[in-house]
Amino acid sequence: MLPSLLQRRTALLTRGDGALDRWPDRQGPQFVREMTAVAEGLEAIAVAADRGGGDRLDRARTWRQVGNAYFDLNREGGREQLEHAAAAFRTAEILLEGANEPVEALKLDYSFGQTLMLLCAAKDLQFASAARDRFANALRLAREHLPDGVSSLERALQDAEQVVQLLEQADGLGRRIEQLKAQLGESQPGEASAKPRPSPATAEIQALFGDLQAEFEKDKPNLEVTRRTGLEDFMERLGKLVASESNDKTLDDMQAGRGKLDGLIREIQAQGKKPSLTGPGAPAGSRSERILAALQDLKMFVWTAGMKPSAPTGLRETAIDLFPRIGRLTTWISEAGSDADKVRQLEADQARGLANEVRLYARRAHLMLAKPVWPPYDGLIEANRIFFSGPERLHEAVVAAAASLDLELNDGARAGADFAEQRWHDLRAANVAVFDLSEADPQVYYEIGIALAVGAQLLLTAEQGADVPFDVAQNVCRHPPKQDLRAFFVDEVDRALYGLHVRGAKATSLAATRAYAELLAAADSESPLLGAALQSVRNAGADPVKLQDALTTFNSYLGANQHEILLPRWPGGYPDPRAPRCFAVMPFREGPERAYDVVADAARAAGIDPIRGDVADGQQIVESIWQEICTATHVTVDLTGLNLNVCLELGIAHALGRPTWLIGAEGTERRLSAALPGVAKWRCHTYAADPRAKPEFAAGLGKFFRRTRAL
Repeated sequence: MLPSLLQRRTALLTRGDGALDRWPDRQGPQFVREMTAVAEGLEAIAVAADRGGGDRLDRARTWRQVGNAYFDLNREGGREQLEHAAAAFRTAEILLEGANEPVEALKLDYSFGQTLMLLCAAKDLQFASAARDRFANALRLAREHLPDGVSSLERALQDAEQVVQLLEQADGLGRRIEQLKAQLGESQPGEASAKPRPSPATAEIQALFGDLQAEFEKDKPNLEVTRRTGLEDFMERLGKLVASESNDKTLDDMQAGRGKLDGLIREIQAQGKKPSLTGPGAPAGSRSERILAALQDLKMFVWTAGMKPSAPTGLRETAIDLFPRIGRLTTWISEAGSDADKVRQLEADQARGLANEVRLYARRAHLMLAKPVWPPYDGLIEANRIFFSGPERLHEAVVAAAASLDLELNDGARAGADFAEQRWHDLRAANVAVFDLSEADPQVYYEIGIALAVGAQLLLTAEQGADVPFDVAQNVCRHPPKQDLRAFFVDEVDRALYGLHVRGAKATSLAATRAYAELLAAADSESPLLGAALQSVRNAGADPVKLQDALTTFNSYLGANQHEILLPRWPGGYPDPRAPRCFAVMPFREGPERAYDVVADAARAAGIDPIRGDVADGQQIVESIWQEICTATHVTVDLTGLNLNVCLELGIAHALGRPTWLIGAEGTERRLSAALPGVAKWRCHTYAADPRAKPEFAAGLGKFFRRTRAL
């Protein structure tokens, strides 16, 4: 291309970038005028270059840029602009034929694929298939030549494949609706004329229906006549829906089928809340009755979560495993009747463990990698073990309650053991963590922070009238003062053992965790085993069960950089090494305010953006703090006054393993052994009344910011 054309092209591309920055929503008459001028100008350059017969690569690149400009106009210009973009991309594709330019080819495939997906409008199978093929080719090239683009291409390819599957079904290519899941399966090419085979997912749903049918037939003789008749009708309708073919179904037919499925799911949920079980059943008002109700709630949660249209294969398989296991257990408890010893045995052997499995199932999408400050915990959650943190005066009541429920309680301080490590291991092993907030104990709040980060099942209690200083992310059970509290703790621990505080979230940690695994692998790129394991992580996609399995193998190849796999209370994120941020955890009083100024200055001097806890975004206080700590490359914690909020946030930072620097007013360090023994072994860097009067304080901060890099 002539230098004058290249110069004009550069100017137009800069103008286009400016328009996208000024109008990020790509709407409005001003944006249309500006971007139209850019698109038409680039097209004129491309036509002129073609007439001159210049370099084919430059001409192909220019036509791609023409297509991108028209694509950016599609929100206002609609289909006409998309067709114009597609024509430009086809011209670029012809010019690139035979050229060995993988990066340019993948960029073109990605842009062309996006345009074809919009032209498809979920109606045109040919456009959707072409888009899928271009995304697949771009992904293949990106894995070798442009790793930063892999994640976005994986998502684009996954979306295109789902649309292709949907449209293939609508065209009658022999695919079944995945009943009970409203997901689609695949058939082998060339089998359109044969009897359609169930997809793997459909087969699993049919297997689940078979289990339900078998359970129903077994229990039918013991059901009350009216209820049996109603369930027979329900099972007949459900069976027809599961067995229905999709050969001649349109998209409207499939949507109607999904509506029927939703109605059946709601119907079985309503009936499932009070099931008819064999045996004498639990006596009215008994503990067994309450356990049955709690287990039934867990079972219906698994059913509902496993039946969501968006549920990936791993979650569906887990639901298919859990649902009948809980169903069998409720039957056995019902058959035990008033036999308290039999019920207690079923609890210890199965019920408590199953309840914990459901809680893990509910948090699967929160999957994260972390490097806590304590040695790794290699054990499992013990179904019949609880953890207690609170006033010593309540310890005896909790011990007695645990014994009454045949539960083990965390041991006291063991001679020769590291206190902080022991508490960490005890907390990780417990099925329920009991925290009593009756006293303003910094150690208790510090351990709550740890428990939130690992996703422990919490029971928070406090004396009536005791001040709980802030939102601790769930209700607090109040107990009367100066009374025998054994019965109170028996009742509340029992509820917590079968409780389900987390029932899923709109957000997930999965994409962030996959991206973090990519960073970890890049830091150890010489390990071929790690590279192979990373590919399994990539292949797991948005399936949290498969991703956790893949991460377990991947993590085992990290050597000294091994992490722990956590399922925290909330989905989280990770620090971005390219945009370092220091999160300052602090009480908001005059002394710490002045210390924060020193922290902020030292951070900025090291190229790190400081942010204070009182300006964290989010309506939920603890959850917004959680997100800030997750994404911080550095955390400073001001322990002046041993503020309870600060202690909780320090527990989160330590559990995640974020680089942390402890500070405090002079004298703070002398209080740690008694008030915060879990932190006493870490040095607290103190400052004077005027923090700037102690140069070594600022110097220490500077070293912390300069030498610490998060990965």
